[in-house]
Amino acid sequence: MLKPLMENIKKMLISAAKEVVENQALSEKTVSELEKPILPPSLYIKFGNGEWDRLINRFYNEEK
Repeated sequence: MLKPLMENIKKMLISAAKEVVENQALSEKTVSELEKPILPPSLYIKFGNGEWDRLINRFYNEEK
């Protein structure tokens, strides 16, 4: 599920590094792309809720 997202990020970072080496700067377009969220908000929320559920369950199971 995350592999395609990570591949896109990797490509963007390589492209940005190449741009810095060649131009000693990043274009506005590249900066704009790099500032975009890595995960869509829905996935961020899903993972965050899953982590909180895991921690809450662990806490309640340790008390018993």
